[in-house]
Amino acid sequence: MPFNDNPSMIPGGSEGLRVLFEEFKDRSAPAYFAGRKHILSDIEKTGSEIWYHHQHGMPQVEGSTKTIFGAPGAGKSSTLKFLKHYWSNDKFMTSNSDGSKRSGPSPVMLYSGDSQIMHSLAFFCKNLVEVVAPGRGDKLFATISETIRKSAGVNLGFAEGGLQSEQTRQLTATQAGIHAIAKALPPEKWTRPVIIGVDEAQNLPGDDNSPVGKLLQALHTNDHNLPVMVVLAGLSNLKIRVNELGLSRLSANCTYSLEGLNTDEIDDLRKGFCSHFEINLGQRISDFDELLRRTDGWPAHVQNCLRAFAKVYLDADCDITAVDFAEVERLSQASRMQYYHDRMSYAMEESSRLLGLLMTRLTGSERRGDVLRIIKQIDIQHDGDEDPTLHLPDDMTVREFYYDLVHRGALQERDDKTVICPIPSFRQYMIEVGKQSGQINTPSEMPRYQGLPWDAIERIEEAHTIRNVH
Repeated sequence: MPFNDNPSMIPGGSEGLRVLFEEFKDRSAPAYFAGRKHILSDIEKTGSEIWYHHQHGMPQVEGSTKTIFGAPGAGKSSTLKFLKHYWSNDKFMTSNSDGSKRSGPSPVMLYSGDSQIMHSLAFFCKNLVEVVAPGRGDKLFATISETIRKSAGVNLGFAEGGLQSEQTRQLTATQAGIHAIAKALPPEKWTRPVIIGVDEAQNLPGDDNSPVGKLLQALHTNDHNLPVMVVLAGLSNLKIRVNELGLSRLSANCTYSLEGLNTDEIDDLRKGFCSHFEINLGQRISDFDELLRRTDGWPAHVQNCLRAFAKVYLDADCDITAVDFAEVERLSQASRMQYYHDRMSYAMEESSRLLGLLMTRLTGSERRGDVLRIIKQIDIQHDGDEDPTLHLPDDMTVREFYYDLVHRGALQERDDKTVICPIPSFRQYMIEVGKQSGQINTPSEMPRYQGLPWDAIERIEEAHTIRNVH
């Protein structure tokens, strides 16, 4: 799965470094893309298969929807944005497994950064038509809307609450919308496969009987034989949302968990970054590598580290021998602390000692039920302690607290269903915050609850009128 050339989204040399420091913000695509090769290769391989089927009049690939999930800063947005940028040049980012070039045109991406593209069926249809046939979307919008209204028998507003009638009406409306696309775009109008990239997909509304659910299901089964594929990107709870939206039959190799870059990927990043910006590290290569090592390979930290380097390097008139790497690390550390501060929710701060104790006990081998049990065990162990930071927030159940941690990036459910804190330095930060609230000691074994399954603990709690978990 080798990479092809990796064109940056910003200029090279010192001009590009100024753009990197001054203009690139959170969720921007990286200056040089490293890692995630298996994900990119799988997406592009499926795109080629979809186009092959379209070109030869074959039934389309069914069930090709893919999901990318991870904590905030894992690189979900960057992955989608870089693919969109790369494909805009009609190139593939990866090659076939044997090193040969992929055949056919590269995909084109219909990108939504906030999942809003799925909230209106008519608007979605218009945008998809516009990607395939620029200039025709607005003209067809009224026609598509009228087709949907007549077929559904309702005045369709696709936002939450706008269409809450019977399942048959929702399905009819969705099928009418997809049919309108197929009618507006006959096979000869398609020149490239379309990847529908939806970021922040954990915020998609509804359930399996909702308009959004029916639309995703229709695109997933692809009964209308369109050369399209959906890629959903979001936080770890995206896995739960796609099940709720009726996509429970996603194949295991269509779901990707993003974690930190490994050593080889970081090495590739350094080489590509320095090549693009014409930086000769010379004798300072070990200093640069040490900066990257401190990021844990976490994409958000890596990008902030490189932006900090860009500032200091420019201040040194691009003389690598004059670069103050201690200042680069100071700026990077400030960015990391701001990242951690932003990740801490009200509930995490309110239960900071409980959170710190939880982080000391996680081994990376636990599953969701194990983590729920640990949280409750800590809360119960300190039942007589009046320190509120040792207990769950009064208005939250264990499961609500757990999903708050997932949403904030403190926990992540991996592909193998184990639960980890994906960023080692964030884990240490949460432990230290807990210590500031009070002395943390790793708790001893709790014989009353040790080893009991989660449902057994719930029954004990109910019997003893301890705060119940639903």
